[in-house]
Amino acid sequence: MKIILFGATGQLGCSLHNYLCSHHQIISNMNNDQRIDLKSKSQVESFLQENPADLYINAAAYTNVDEAEINQKECLDVNYEFIKILVNFLKTHSKPLIHFSTDYVYGNHEDEYLKETSKLNPINFYGKSKKLGEQEISDHLSHYFIFRISWLYSPIRKNFYVTMKNLFQQRNEISIVNDQWGSPTPVEFISEHIKFLVNNNSFNISNAGIYNLSPKGNTTWYLFAQHILQSLNNDLSKTVLLQSINSDEYLTKAKRQNNSKLNCEKFQNTFKVELEDWISLYKKYDY
Repeated sequence: MKIILFGATGQLGCSLHNYLCSHHQIISNMNNDQRIDLKSKSQVESFLQENPADLYINAAAYTNVDEAEINQKECLDVNYEFIKILVNFLKTHSKPLIHFSTDYVYGNHEDEYLKETSKLNPINFYGKSKKLGEQEISDHLSHYFIFRISWLYSPIRKNFYVTMKNLFQQRNEISIVNDQWGSPTPVEFISEHIKFLVNNNSFNISNAGIYNLSPKGNTTWYLFAQHILQSLNNDLSKTVLLQSINSDEYLTKAKRQNNSKLNCEKFQNTFKVELEDWISLYKKYDY
């Protein structure tokens, strides 16, 4: 299969490329001879016209949640304006699109598992921009798959796991939020399931729609940090004290929702798969 992959240098895109390239031809907007700027309408349109494919995957996104509050145009350029260009092309080419969204489109909810049909009320600009991207896709395409993912981590790029590993080396005491709940998600978890679905031709139009995709179980950032610290203890030459705090004690530019627990029953039932829990996945992918 010939696949166009946007965002191949990000932590998710890099993983997707590695998982898919052995069985499929992957063309990325970051290839040395086809490096394009997603903020350039002409470059994106030319790239799409010159590289017809069987499947389009968008793992590109502006993901700096705090900086999005300040750099709103830059955030919209990637999370919304680029999506408009891609959607406009796909409207006339009848090929499936896989797009990755975020738990931040939901906003604040009570302590419940969020379903695909739960109300969307993002409380930060990043979440608002991703909601706009979702709406552009669902309003104008019929053959699309939007996967809402959360708490993504890997050994590369900027994420909670990498940040904690660095802080454990630098500090003796760290304060971490303990009232935000979600499911830590290694990029391999997402990539494995996308590879399985691609190889089994599961992306037919009858399955099109929006899906939550995260491991089973949930935890807080504080408890996740404890797991990371425990796994690194043998590599540290000092004791690090973790301090539990509430969100209102840790001020950030962007607001964060307390509940990012995703209900993934739709994904499991549609594609007939059983999702692993986040703790076993953390042990499985020992970075």
